[in-house]
Amino acid sequence: MTTAKVTSKGQITIPIEIRKFLGLDTGDDIIFEKVNNYVIMKTEDQMDLPKLANVRIKTNGVKFTREDANER
Repeated sequence: MTTAKVTSKGQITIPIEIRKFLGLDTGDDIIFEKVNNYVIMKTEDQMDLPKLANVRIKTNGVKFTREDANER
């Protein structure tokens, strides 16, 4: 566990091991997501696979294969 102090402007310094773990670089955007009693910090390019697994695409009866998806 690592801690950081919050400044009077609400800023923190993200510890180096966390920046390395997330692959953060200067100017990168970070997403903060509140989930129950936790806050999740992630980069924009990290996909939320559990949410994607629940995505359904309406195709109006047209068959749509994995190959079709790969081509788009």
